[in-house]
Amino acid sequence: MISREKMIALYSAMVKHRLLAAQTEGKLAKPWQLTPGLEATVAAITADLGHKDTFLATESKLASVFVSRSRWQDLFDASASKSAHARNGHIPASALAKEFSAALAAANALKTSKGNAVALIFCESRIKADFWRKQLQAASRGNLPIVLVRLVSDTRRAHVAPGALAFGVPRIAVDAADVLAVYRVGSESIARARHRRGPTLIECLIAKHTASTPADSDPIHAMERVLTKKRILNAPLKQKIESRIGREISKALHLIVV
Repeated sequence: MISREKMIALYSAMVKHRLLAAQTEGKLAKPWQLTPGLEATVAAITADLGHKDTFLATESKLASVFVSRSRWQDLFDASASKSAHARNGHIPASALAKEFSAALAAANALKTSKGNAVALIFCESRIKADFWRKQLQAASRGNLPIVLVRLVSDTRRAHVAPGALAFGVPRIAVDAADVLAVYRVGSESIARARHRRGPTLIECLIAKHTASTPADSDPIHAMERVLTKKRILNAPLKQKIESRIGREISKALHLIVV
C-alpha cells in the first residue's frame, strides 16, 4: 500500500515537473528541457531514489532535480557547460551509446561497492532494437543493480506478457500517465536492484490520443481526483503545495545561465 505521505509527494513532484517545464522552456540546452506530459513517469521513477543512487537520462536531464537531495546549482552548472548534442530533437547514436555506457559502468561499480545504491537510466528516445539488445544483455550478464526505463507506444501493449523477459531482463509494461502504477512498478524494481537481484526493464506506455480519448486525461487532474476521493487532498493543501513549489522554482531560476 502506498502511504498518504508518498502519494502527496508524488502529486507534488508532478506539479513541480509541470511548472518547471513551463518556466525553463527555451532557457536550457535541449537535452535538459523537461518534456511536457511526462509528469507521472518522472515523478514515479525518481521517488525512491536517493543522492547515493545514479540517475541518468538521455533527455529531460533536468529530471535529476527530482531525486532526493539533488542540488539545483550542480545541475544548472552542468546544463550551462554542455552544448546541445541533439539535432532536430533526436540524440545521435554515439551520444546514446555514451549515456548507456556510463549507466552500465555506474551500475557495475555500485554492484561491488558497500551499500545498496542503484542506477536508473531513463530513455525517451527511439532506439534501434539491436542497441537495446546489447544493453540488456550486458545488464543481465553482469546481474547489474540497474533499472532501465523507456517510453514506448501503447500499441505494443499486447506484445508484453506478464513475467516476460527481454534478453534475460524482467520486462514490465505500465501506463506512463498513471503515477501510482508507475510508482509501484518502479519501487519494486528499485528494491529488487537494491537487494542485488539484477536489472529490470520498465516500458512506460504512451497513449496515442484519438477522438475517443477522454477529454480530461491529464495525469495531474487524475491524481487530484484520486487524492480527493481518499480525502487526502483539499483546496487549502493544493494551494499550499503549489505555493511552496512556486517559491522553490523561483528561487532556483536565477541560477540559470541563458
